[in-house]
Amino acid sequence: MAGRVLDKGQQVLAHTEFTHDALDQSLRAAAQELGLKAGQMFQPIRVAVCGRKNAPPLFETLEVLGRDVTLRRIGQARNLLA
Repeated sequence: MAGRVLDKGQQVLAHTEFTHDALDQSLRAAAQELGLKAGQMFQPIRVAVCGRKNAPPLFETLEVLGRDVTLRRIGQARNLLA
């Protein structure tokens, strides 16, 4: 499941404005498309981006890190799963 979530997250985040509300809406919609609860979508992304399960709020973290760093970290996590 984590691989699917990271793939979908990477696709969505590549085209999402990096503001709290836009990130929230886009990732919740992606979770719904995958038939997952929001937390099931957010947790793998949080671990990929922050390196741990307990981290600062996800959307604020993504906003601060920016698109390039976020996508690079998700890509690295995805490679580790492969």
